[in-house]
Amino acid sequence: MNPRRLVISQLAALCFCAVACGSAFANSLSIARGDGLKNTLFSTTRLGLQTPCTARWKTLPGLCQYWDFSATLWEEGAFKRQPHLRSSESVHLIGLSPVMRYTFRPRERLSVYIEAGIGLVALDHNTLPLGSGDARELGAFWQFEDRIGVGMRFGRNKRLGFGLRVLHYSNLKLADPNEGVDAALLTLEVELGRWGASDGRNR
Repeated sequence: MNPRRLVISQLAALCFCAVACGSAFANSLSIARGDGLKNTLFSTTRLGLQTPCTARWKTLPGLCQYWDFSATLWEEGAFKRQPHLRSSESVHLIGLSPVMRYTFRPRERLSVYIEAGIGLVALDHNTLPLGSGDARELGAFWQFEDRIGVGMRFGRNKRLGFGLRVLHYSNLKLADPNEGVDAALLTLEVELGRWGASDGRNR
């Protein structure tokens, strides 16, 4: 295994074990699947662990904040549009992001939310192959991860969630080049328990 990829894998394992084993931290699991945007032919699979979404402002009961720990795989070739472009070329990422979420009518059985956040990710390659010999040069082995999303929570005690997220990755011109990538993902979220300060009402 490539030494850099081995380090990334070890860091990812340590991160996820620390979060999963600490009941004061993670209380939900998410899995997402999507494609690159703006004619970037790559597919993305993302696994995440989230801390409880904690309300911090009494005047805005629908507003809460959580941390998202993620492991992501980028693969050459779009999920549906260009499966014939699939190859062994891939990029692995681990990341950490604080996210602000606003839930409309948080006490209803079915609630709709919007969210946004900015975090950091580490990559094992700084070049993303896009098929047909094309590639996107990211300029660094780290990127900022910006997100906006919309979704809903439902089910018993609102333990299930489904949403759409758009993610943008770039190095903010702190490295050269800075071509960046965008991706849209459909996300399924399952609440694992009721630990920490959140009781699920702001989810």
